[in-house]
Amino acid sequence: VVDFSNGNTKQVASDVEGALSSCQYDAVLLSGDRTLDFATSVLYSNGCLFSNHLLGTFDTSSQTYDAIATGRLSFAISQQQHLQGALTVAMAATYATAGKRIARSSQSSFGVYFSGPAVVDIASLPSPDRQICEADAFPVCPNTKAPSGRSESNCPCIDRKSIKIGGVLHGTTADAQWDIVFAQARQAADDMGVELILDRFDNQESDEILFTKMSAQILALCNEGVDGLFVSIPSVNLVSAIEECQRLGISVMSINSGSDISKSINLEHHIGQLEFSAGLRAGLRLVD
Repeated sequence: VVDFSNGNTKQVASDVEGALSSCQYDAVLLSGDRTLDFATSVLYSNGCLFSNHLLGTFDTSSQTYDAIATGRLSFAISQQQHLQGALTVAMAATYATAGKRIARSSQSSFGVYFSGPAVVDIASLPSPDRQICEADAFPVCPNTKAPSGRSESNCPCIDRKSIKIGGVLHGTTADAQWDIVFAQARQAADDMGVELILDRFDNQESDEILFTKMSAQILALCNEGVDGLFVSIPSVNLVSAIEECQRLGISVMSINSGSDISKSINLEHHIGQLEFSAGLRAGLRLVD
């Protein structure tokens, strides 16, 4: 273990060289960019073949991406810093607008929302264009500036008006609890400047008829070519339609119902509450 917490660059370089100079380690885990150049330089100068040594690091940057692309680094464990910045502002803005917070995570007593870890290796390495856009924070039109605001971004701005999102939910016009969901989804689309296709079904004679219509709408949206889709999953009867969307390469997430099904078919996310947890919380409150 090489300790570089004292910030002494020369000492870190010396310690890394002493640890790696004999090529004795099959696997080496680095703490980040600060030791990446030291480690790869030592391995190279001592004739250690990168193919014989598993070298990994924490966090991502242009430096780590380049090292992975050139075979000097096997993988990086990313905390996806972009999500930390973007989602923090989105959640804060939602709270400032509506006074509502996301429920506390089951992983923590105070709420932890995970942006990582995500493994980046040669198979999942972002394209060069994607790396440029990540570094420039994915500017949204009409903004064409780099994060500094002084120069033009090397990433073409994203025209959100061209993004098309579909939604298929089982909340019919007869079910008032869904009014807020539909209204807020449409408001969020306006706020983000994206196109939302979200039709609401009238009350049906049976659940089977509703689920058949939902499946047909899911397939129609995906065949039409939406960029993303969110669905509620009140029945396994919808699974085949959802899986067809996945085969078409469309990202699908679920809301409200069907978290277990969502997990089993590997959807992107589920937004809602776990029914068991809701029932438990209600029971505890009754006997409290």
